[in-house]
Order: sequence, then C-alpha cells, then structure tokens
Amino acid sequence: MNEQELIRKIRTLKKIEPNKDWVNFCYQGIVQRQATSDQKQERQEGVFGWFSWSRFQPAKIGIVVSLIMIFGFGGTIFASFASSPGDFLYPVKIKAEKVPIILALKKEAKVRLQANLANKRVEEISKLTEDRPLLIEDMATNSAQIVSVAKNLNEEILSTHKRLQELQKEDKIKAAKVAQEITSKVEQSEKILAQASRNSEGESKEELENAIKANENLKAQVYSAKLGDPSYVKELENRKTEIISQIEELEKEELNEEQKVLLEEIKELLESESPIDIIKSIEKINEIEKISYPQLLEIQK
Repeated sequence: MNEQELIRKIRTLKKIEPNKDWVNFCYQGIVQRQATSDQKQERQEGVFGWFSWSRFQPAKIGIVVSLIMIFGFGGTIFASFASSPGDFLYPVKIKAEKVPIILALKKEAKVRLQANLANKRVEEISKLTEDRPLLIEDMATNSAQIVSVAKNLNEEILSTHKRLQELQKEDKIKAAKVAQEITSKVEQSEKILAQASRNSEGESKEELENAIKANENLKAQVYSAKLGDPSYVKELENRKTEIISQIEELEKEELNEEQKVLLEEIKELLESESPIDIIKSIEKINEIEKISYPQLLEIQK
C-alpha cells in the first residue's frame, strides 16, 4: 500500500465523529495538567511542555484540542501507538509520534524526543531480526518490514544528529547535558544494529548498514557535545592517565598479534591529545581486555 492509498483510507475515517465525552475528557486532562505545570516545569517536554507560557494558555489548549478533533478520528491515532511494522495503522503511528517534537519549544527537548524515536525504531528492528525460524512465505514480508523501519530509523538518527549539532552551536552546556543523557541509547543502538546486520541479507542488510553509519556519526557528535561539560573533560584526562598505566602493564605481558596492533593504535591516539581520540583509545583498550579475558567478561555480564 502506497502513501496515497493510505491517505485515502485515513480520509474515510473523518466521517467518524469523536465521542463528545472522550473529547471533554481530553480537554479536562489538559487543563488539569496545566494547573500543576508550574511545579513540574523542568520535567515537561513535548506536547504538555508547550503549556508553560501562561499568556498563551487558552490558545494552546484550543489548538491541541483541535488537533485531537482533526486527527483523532475517534481514537485512531491513539490506537496506532500499539501498532507494529506491517500493521495498517503503523504509518499513522510514525506520523503521530512526530507531533510532540513539532510542538516542543526547547531545542534540548526536541533532541531528547527525536533520540527516543530512534530508540523505538531500533527496538522494532531488534524484534524483526531475531534469530528465529521463518516460513518461506513470511521471509519477503519480514525483509520488506526491516527495510521500511531501517529507512525510518536512518531519518530519525540524522534528525537527532542535526538537532544536537544546532543546539551545540547555541548552548554548549545544554548540548553536553543532553548528549550525556542519550549516550547510552546511542551506544546500545550500535550493538543492536550490528547484530541485526549480521542476521540480515540483501536490501535489508544494506539499509541497516546505512543506519549503522548514521549512528556512528551521531555517536561522534554526542561525544563532541559532551566536551562542553568541563567535568567530563576532566574525567577524560583522568582516564587518559589510567590508560597510560594500563599500556605500561600490557607491554610487560605476552600479547598476540591482534593485541599488539590495538596497543600501537592506542599509543598513536594518545599522542594527538584530542579528547575524541582519548575516547577512541578507551574503546580500544576495552577490546584488548575482551580478547584477554573473554570468559571472565561473559560471567560478569
């Protein structure tokens, strides 16, 4: 089903009148939420975070209720949030999920929300690429779903990257804080996508590789943004001192060829004194430890 067919099907839903009690319930929920907004201002993001400017409250409440009336279609949008790739309402879900980002005022909120969407797409890919037996007739459908989700993921990652980059130019401290918050998601996505790529082939594998490259670029941007926090820079300097000590200890041991190559790469990275290179050296020293103590690391997990 193409986009035009989907639009035609959705338009037929306009004939369904939203239940008045349901609309009133949504309106009252928004008003009640606003009544306590002053106490929760720092935690509010997305749609409800939009109501923090009291002089525009009536207009904003009206707009959101209008959105519910126009796009709600008797709860269709809300029902779409439970849909999965391949479901009829899944494209509706993808569009609806972007609304909080559009309505969010703060740029740091937009970055967080965009990163959350990317994380959702990664979770969907993880489920679609699980190592499980599939019927021959289901393989083509599964592959097409992976391609579709991977393309959406790539867009979400690129948008997150762009938004974080823009925030970093305007406010390095805020960008550093947001980057710190989304670091674990980006790193976890890297592992999940690598496994998904190994379990895929053909066009689905190609799209996953594109998402992996986009995620690598986002990861570099996240690390760059984190450098806006002086405490993080200090932490890196301390870690560099630890790595130098680790190198001295490793040079006393009998290393295999792979470990020797990694060790030389770490030395070169540390010579540049670039914070980004220190981060890369940390990753490589961890690789050496995985090679040296694979069973121990597996037990610790």
